Amino acid sequence: MNKQQAKLQAVEFIHTMRVIRRSTLIRLLEYYLGEKKDATWSVYIHRLIQESDLVYLRKNNGQEESIIGTEDKQGIPLLEVQAGHELRVTEVAVEFIRAGFTWVPALATGKGASKISDGVAWMGEYRIEVEIELSAKKQSRWKGIIDRYRNQQKTSPFGVCYIFGNDGLRRSFRNLMAAEKTTGYWYLGVTDSDQVEERQKTDAAIVAEVKSALLGFTSENSHSSTVEKQPDLGFNSPEFAPQPIYSQAELARQKLAQYREEKGKNK
Repeated sequence: MNKQQAKLQAVEFIHTMRVIRRSTLIRLLEYYLGEKKDATWSVYIHRLIQESDLVYLRKNNGQEESIIGTEDKQGIPLLEVQAGHELRVTEVAVEFIRAGFTWVPALATGKGASKISDGVAWMGEYRIEVEIELSAKKQSRWKGIIDRYRNQQKTSPFGVCYIFGNDGLRRSFRNLMAAEKTTGYWYLGVTDSDQVEERQKTDAAIVAEVKSALLGFTSENSHSSTVEKQPDLGFNSPEFAPQPIYSQAELARQKLAQYREEKGKNK
């Protein structure tokens, strides 16, 4: 892919997502054009914005990273809390793209049984519905979403990938799922870091797990005409206590808590 094609792809992607961090945009551009020095990316992104209708929603002030978006976002005070979910969806979308998936953003919203996912990652004819959860939801709302996906998975082969902002959310969600047998493929991941680079690594690892399960499934069933088949649940299914991929900070916290507990027992 040449520079012009990469620009067109990047601009189109930002238009569909509406908002993106500079580091996330660089992550996408590296996939298209390879790694370059930060100064080179600064010039490239500046020209990309000049030659399109994209705008800086927030410029780097030495403490906060630049955020780029569409003109309809301009004039709206951009707070991390308000735009946090949109920015996280964009980060995860880029990791799916880098893994070879085609990303289709959500075109509508809804609640309960009519809830639309945050985006869909396609690989061939198989799709992964992707959900980003940063805050707790009412159990009735989560149950409605779970039931909707379960009912669809009975007749359509697709997977569901949830990425939670902390492990407490994941455990609450999994407990709801474990009340009933799940026949389709689900992955419940955790990305709990407040550092962009660490989130990128964790998101990439989660996407790699999903892709591995999907490739294993498509390879085994390449000669089968039964469309109702699903990938194996694997150890990350809710029934088998999925193992989250923790940040370094969370691993350090758990190690310290374990040390204190053992020290208390020895006393």
